[in-house]
Amino acid sequence: MGLVVNHDGFPLYFDVFNGKTFEGKTFISVVEKVKELLNNPNLVVIADAAMISRVNIESLDKRNIGFIVGARLANIQVKLQEQISKEILGQDLKTTTVDYLNHRLICQYSKARAAKDKSDREKQIAKAEKTVSSPSQISRRYRFVQTVNGRYAVNTALIEKVKRLEGIKGYLTNTNLDENTVIDRYHDLWRIEKAFRITKTDLEARPVFLRLDETITCHLIIVFAGLAICRYLEIKTGMSIQKVLKIAQKVLTHQVINSQTKEKALIETTILNEELKKKIEFLNSLGH
Repeated sequence: MGLVVNHDGFPLYFDVFNGKTFEGKTFISVVEKVKELLNNPNLVVIADAAMISRVNIESLDKRNIGFIVGARLANIQVKLQEQISKEILGQDLKTTTVDYLNHRLICQYSKARAAKDKSDREKQIAKAEKTVSSPSQISRRYRFVQTVNGRYAVNTALIEKVKRLEGIKGYLTNTNLDENTVIDRYHDLWRIEKAFRITKTDLEARPVFLRLDETITCHLIIVFAGLAICRYLEIKTGMSIQKVLKIAQKVLTHQVINSQTKEKALIETTILNEELKKKIEFLNSLGH
């Protein structure tokens, strides 16, 4: 499923693809449909590195579509890696811009990210050394383990490469936006991640126990509508949808029947807690 949200995380568009389709190949078609839907010639797309290939970048350029995407720094030339590392390493939140694939590659160093990267590296090195010492127990691939002349060994060259890039995150863009704006917009990706999390868990978009294309699409239309309602409530109330639902569960409706006249009436639970009462009244004021 391809899902597009705006800066507030409100869903704008979704599309459905065959489950075996690589998401990188659906990227351009979704972008073009959204651009047409919004009638927005200045659309800027934010996407993580997994969605972008050189072919996709060239396609976006040809269509004059702006993009900000996560860059795979491990894939760039060693000389460029060393240049970036030398310019910003050790300076918290320091940024630098270099030319890469005829576009701006903006890189930023973060001490917090570096600490996490270092911790992950040390754990992986420990696993690699343990694995090399007991090669008969190897059952899968390890990041820092390589084969040299038929023997397993620790890949020290890769370790040095990883150390050089620790704490550095790259952002590739064809826009003229300043460095901080590019980085801030990319970090808004958590909104789409949250939208997918709500879609998959709270709204139970999967597993799909349906077979026909039409019924699968109808199922996802209902999920999409539910996501729009969830985000509307979150934006208006400033509360998570889980908290909104928890408050709503406090309200029960009882049907009362007059034994004499048989007249029926609906009565809601009386809420005594004033703070909770105000929240429920606010939710009611948003309409249905």
